[in-house]
Amino acid sequence: MRVLLCSPDSKLPNLALMKISTYHKRKGDIVGLHTEKPDLIYISVLFKNTRLVYDKNIPVIIGGPGYDETVKLPPEIEKEKPDHSLYGSKYAIGRVTSGCIRHCYFCCVPKLEPNGIRFIQKPDDIWIPNTVLRLLDDNILADEKAFNMVYAFCLKNDVTVRFEYLDFRLINIKNARMLKLMKHEYNRMYFSWDILGDEKKIINGIRILNSVGIGSYRLRVLMYIHSYDDIDSVKYRWKILREYGCEPFLMVNPNNKDDRITKIARKCCRLSWRNMTIEQIFDPNY
Repeated sequence: MRVLLCSPDSKLPNLALMKISTYHKRKGDIVGLHTEKPDLIYISVLFKNTRLVYDKNIPVIIGGPGYDETVKLPPEIEKEKPDHSLYGSKYAIGRVTSGCIRHCYFCCVPKLEPNGIRFIQKPDDIWIPNTVLRLLDDNILADEKAFNMVYAFCLKNDVTVRFEYLDFRLINIKNARMLKLMKHEYNRMYFSWDILGDEKKIINGIRILNSVGIGSYRLRVLMYIHSYDDIDSVKYRWKILREYGCEPFLMVNPNNKDDRITKIARKCCRLSWRNMTIEQIFDPNY
């Protein structure tokens, strides 16, 4: 059988397609991102309103959060080791857990995993030598056993890791010290600040990390911008993160109709913002 794998709205390595690739290759099938004359097509959709174009005469299986949050990989595929040769990536991409303890209205995870966090596979089943272990867990700090497993594995095998993303609100002295002992890609850690009302918890997490010797310059923080956010509320969060020495960047809800915020977000994606004052950053005409 010839199998074609498609991710029409992203150029990044797709974990689901990587596991599907391993599964079909194990069966002796020909699998690829550019397979000609396929007998079966898999399409993984990340974002809503993605336009799908494919041959209706060929059997197709469609999934992903942008298509249907309830569709999941069959257990026999989900347990497979990702096929890293599919993209030629320097990363070993995977999830030790799936799901989150939060129920953020803007996030698809509660629909994907309505029962909370569940264990998927050990880091040993994801990592391959000479790669960075890139974990896409929704909130690994919420599962202490799973985080401890990753910590022990990384230290034992001298593995460099990248978490996407960590939860400031779950940082404590114990896991902060563990994070400090691990090797992180680019010496950075990635966190998020999604809700303005969590300000005290975010600051507390930063302070704990600082107290164990993790400098704020190592903390890159995703700021999710809601549909209702205005420039002043965005500027307020940005200013606090910069005062604590963190490096913020923005992700704007597509339903936010303030074009000024979109322009600011694009500006903040460039390294040149480091040489700007906060007034220049938040001046859409600068």
